[in-house]
Amino acid sequence: MSENENLTPTGQQSSSDFGIEYATLSSTRTNLKVDVSSVLVEVLMYEHIDKPFVTGSVTLINNDRVLTNFDIQGAEIFEFSFKRHTGVSNNLTAIAKKFIVQRIDKAVKTNEFTEVMTLRLIDCEAFYSGLQNVTKCYDGQPQEIITNILDSYLKRPSIQSSAEEQVQDSMKVIVPNMTPLAACQWIKNRSTTKDGYPFFFYKAAITDRYFFVDLKTMLETDVINDTMPFTDMQASGGSLTKARQLVIRNMDQDSRDDMYAMIDKGTIGSRQKYYDITKGDFKVVDFNIHNDIMENLKDLNKRQYKSLVDAGQEYNEIPVSSYRSREFSYVSQGKSYNNKKGYDEALTEGEHRRKIKSYAYKHLMQKVVMNIQVDADEFIQGDDDYTVGKNIKVLIRAKSEDENQTKIDIKKSGDYLIMAANYNLAISQSNRATVNLLITKIADYVSDDFSPIGTS
Repeated sequence: MSENENLTPTGQQSSSDFGIEYATLSSTRTNLKVDVSSVLVEVLMYEHIDKPFVTGSVTLINNDRVLTNFDIQGAEIFEFSFKRHTGVSNNLTAIAKKFIVQRIDKAVKTNEFTEVMTLRLIDCEAFYSGLQNVTKCYDGQPQEIITNILDSYLKRPSIQSSAEEQVQDSMKVIVPNMTPLAACQWIKNRSTTKDGYPFFFYKAAITDRYFFVDLKTMLETDVINDTMPFTDMQASGGSLTKARQLVIRNMDQDSRDDMYAMIDKGTIGSRQKYYDITKGDFKVVDFNIHNDIMENLKDLNKRQYKSLVDAGQEYNEIPVSSYRSREFSYVSQGKSYNNKKGYDEALTEGEHRRKIKSYAYKHLMQKVVMNIQVDADEFIQGDDDYTVGKNIKVLIRAKSEDENQTKIDIKKSGDYLIMAANYNLAISQSNRATVNLLITKIADYVSDDFSPIGTS
């Protein structure tokens, strides 16, 4: 099945988006397991491209002192399962989740006998990771080290990775007293492709899979909704149409296009000096965002490569990217090991440049960020992950002088990478499911033609 077929809504409109199959609270302190499915108000789940764990919260009505008698102290187990109602029936799979209660976030009395309680949740493997600590020497490629740590400490022998296609340099490191997941993040921070694209290590909320994927692989992947873009246009009619499914309910941008912030971080133009204390010499690497990054965008997306940092931007007739706005100096120790590189070791100018480019890509991802709220139906099928690390097509209309010719707002439209997803399962609102997506892009469309079906 193609990606676009996966996002094709079918069937009749349902009175609710999902159903709760079970929901329980239990504790290892006692044999008591409480069925809380009848007192659920809301369940939230949150995943982020920079977080190797899933967090969330559950809101319950504490009537008849059910939860009070349960004596919540933290570290209790919350388990629940839900299943989407609408869609292609043979694609729908129940989604079972298991969380640890981190704390009681809030408890509000509504009357003498009833209170509404919100519990903060964290996934079980993150909790288990927090109970352990890694102080050990590892060597190999970053993916191999991360897989080794996950297998040894969390009994997770496999991850979804693009590192096999993007070969990494081997390294030898001593993990300095970290939890297993923190150690994996530490290794990830040192990982780049041969072209300088950063890697991300995260966990998916729906399938509980770990991902170790580079930015280039993500951006090269086709959007999952090319023939059904998310739009700001309201659909008419009561049937379950494609347009109704992919309407953007809310959209906001707190801030964007902060060029000065990028200049201040040295990600527009800068100079880095690397001092090797073992050899007594240093390497100088000059960075220019146009020469080092923007020239490669056309290879990633043939319809979206208009630069977010225009090469024509000048000050005093000098391109902004040609200024060495910031100068950084680093002290490094070369050849710490005879046949392996250390954690932050680079032997050539090209290897140093890869680290700089990786740093710049991460800041470029923060230049144009948008929050959208959409119906969660197409993201909770249960058969795969459709949010973080995936690309979606967003088309926002622009004002046009010709009423017969619709144009798009290039600044807001685009093929966006999903960086975070916040699932909202509102049981108290007739089991409605929405998802807030934090999305980003590193280039603009080259055309403002409106094409809701197919490519633009």
